[in-house]
Amino acid sequence: MEKKDFKFDKRADKYDDHFEGRMSRRFYELLYRYTDLKKGDRVLDVGCGTGTILKTFSELENIEGHGIDVEPQMLSVAHRKCPDMDIRECSCEDTPYDDSYFDTLTVCMAYHHFPDKDAFTKEALRLLKPNGRLYIADPAFPHPVRKALNLMCRNINGEFFSSEEMRSRFEKQGFRYIGVQKDRYAQLVIFEKNADALKGKRLIPFSTHEGSGLSGFDKKLASACPGSTVLKGLAIRGNDCQNKQEDVKNKVNEWVSGLGY
Repeated sequence: MEKKDFKFDKRADKYDDHFEGRMSRRFYELLYRYTDLKKGDRVLDVGCGTGTILKTFSELENIEGHGIDVEPQMLSVAHRKCPDMDIRECSCEDTPYDDSYFDTLTVCMAYHHFPDKDAFTKEALRLLKPNGRLYIADPAFPHPVRKALNLMCRNINGEFFSSEEMRSRFEKQGFRYIGVQKDRYAQLVIFEKNADALKGKRLIPFSTHEGSGLSGFDKKLASACPGSTVLKGLAIRGNDCQNKQEDVKNKVNEWVSGLGY
């Protein structure tokens, strides 16, 4: 997720009141208006910058907020704004989170900066729960302007796409296109992780825990992925993985053998 314009970090403390921060407010408003948030949702803001979006989301709904970026000084501001959230410095192509962990991913004024957009798309698909949604807020330039910018400024500001160009890229990777919302130069393109992509697949729930077990996740998985077969799952206490490794190994071997593997 290395950004092309390295000046972001140098003006992190003033970013929100600087030109870029003020210009971004139109994109923020699209996200605030159309992002479908529910109580307890796990939300990851990719390229979270100073944490403005996460902070506002938390005021709109009781969410579990996470943010990633590659600019340390921007993240320092985000930590101050969102002290109770998980804010990390890492790339969008290789994150430390578990599969199917998030209900919602947002990307605001960052997608055009991503150097490997296909890698991000695959990572987003991995991170989202079935039917989880991805919201990308990025500039909506007319074709001649977009073409000129991509030709002359790709190595400085990244590469811009229309909503239809994004649709083509994301649908090829297993996303369902939901639609686009626009406000002058801002567009919000909405995708959903296609649960039908798991149709006909055998799904095996597994979790480490501290007393909650699978917490009914196997039933939720079956409901979220119609047409798939959910096999018997296994939940192991995290402490046992550290302190009772031989017992855990035997339990896993027995479980896998029972599944026919």
